[in-house]
Amino acid sequence: MHETKGSNKHLDAALENVEKSFLSKSIPTEKLERHARSLATQLAICLQAGLLVRRLPQTVSDAFCSSRLGPNRGSIFGDIPMDIYTDVLLKRLPF
Repeated sequence: MHETKGSNKHLDAALENVEKSFLSKSIPTEKLERHARSLATQLAICLQAGLLVRRLPQTVSDAFCSSRLGPNRGSIFGDIPMDIYTDVLLKRLPF
C-alpha cells in the first residue's frame, strides 16, 4: 500500500486512520470485537482502492476513493459525490 501514497488524498487519509487504529491501545475490552469489524471493513476498502489506484485510470480510482473513503460518501449503492464525472465512468461500460 505504500506505493499508492500520494495518489489519492482520501486513500491516504483512510490508510492513516487504519494505521492509527492498529496502533491504538486505548480501546476498551468490551469494544474490541466491534472495533475489529470496523477496522477489517476499512482495510478491505483501502485494499480495493489501492488496486484501483495502481491498475485503472485515475478517473475510476478517484471516483471509488471519493465515494467510499471521502467525507461526502454515501451510505447506499449509487449515492456518489456530485463532483464525480459519471459520463467518463459510463463510457467504460462494455455495452
